[in-house]
Amino acid sequence: MPELPPQDPLTTLEAWKRCCRGHGLGPTAPRVAILTAMLELERATDAVIILQRARLHCPSTSLDTTYRFLRALHRLGLIEATVQRRTHWRLRALEPLPASPTPAAPPNRNAP
Repeated sequence: MPELPPQDPLTTLEAWKRCCRGHGLGPTAPRVAILTAMLELERATDAVIILQRARLHCPSTSLDTTYRFLRALHRLGLIEATVQRRTHWRLRALEPLPASPTPAAPPNRNAP
C-alpha cells in the first residue's frame, strides 16, 4: 500500500481548533462544523454554502452562528472575505502558535 503524504499540520482541524481556543473562541460543535466545512470546501464560498456543509456535521448550526463566527475569524485576521454579489469566506494559512497561548480577553460589550 502506498504511503500517504503527511498532512500539513497548519491545515488540520485540530490546528484550527487550537488556534480558535488560543484566541478565546471555544470549539463548540457548530464552530467545529463550520471549520470542518471550510476545510472540506478548500475555496472561498459564501456563508450559506458553508452553513449547508456545516449542517452535515452539526445539524443545529444556525445561519446567525455561522455569520458571527465568520466575522470573529475575520476580525482576528484568520480568514479572508471577498465581496462579490455575496461575501465569500476562506480560511487563511495558519501560523504556528506558541506552546501555551494566552487566550484573548473577551470584548467589552459595554464600551462606547
